[in-house]
Amino acid sequence: MSIDIRRLTPTDIPLMYALLKTFGEGFNDADTYTANCPSEDYLRRLLDGDTFIALAALKNGAVVMDSTPLRLEPATIRPEGPGL
Repeated sequence: MSIDIRRLTPTDIPLMYALLKTFGEGFNDADTYTANCPSEDYLRRLLDGDTFIALAALKNGAVVMDSTPLRLEPATIRPEGPGL
């Protein structure tokens, strides 16, 4: 069986919830990741933005591995040059 790597989009809300469940299992802390899940509207906005990336490895359409979602902040530009 092949595994597909997929960047989640605003239409992937069920996969995002599955990804949160996988985090909970992986970190042995299911309550933190599943007890008070964000709303679907919040997740749609998050996945539609340009500062957040969530990747999931899918096998037969089910999440089998995930990445830590990334929050990317734009670089700070100063008059003397880019910030590091």
